[in-house]
Amino acid sequence: MKKSISTILVSIMLLTNVSAGTDGENNLSKNPKPVKDCFEGLNRATFSLIMDWIKLFLSQLQKVIEVYRHQLELVQVMHLSIFLLL
Repeated sequence: MKKSISTILVSIMLLTNVSAGTDGENNLSKNPKPVKDCFEGLNRATFSLIMDWIKLFLSQLQKVIEVYRHQLELVQVMHLSIFLLL
C-alpha cells in the first residue's frame, strides 16, 4: 500500500506541468531592477584574502621546488662522478 501511494505521487509529480504563474516568457520580472549586494565589501575582502593566501602558498611552493631541483641536480652529479670513478 505504501509503495503504491509513493509510486502514484511520484508519477503525478513527474507528469504534472507546473507553470508557476508565468506568461510564457523567461523573464522573472517585467521591470528588472539592479540587485544591491549588501555583502559586497565582505565578498571583496574575502576574495582579496584568499588571493593573497594563494600567492603566498604558490611562492612557498616555488621555493620548495627550486630546492628540490637543486638537490636533484646534486644527486645526479654525484651519481655521474661515482660512475666515472668506477
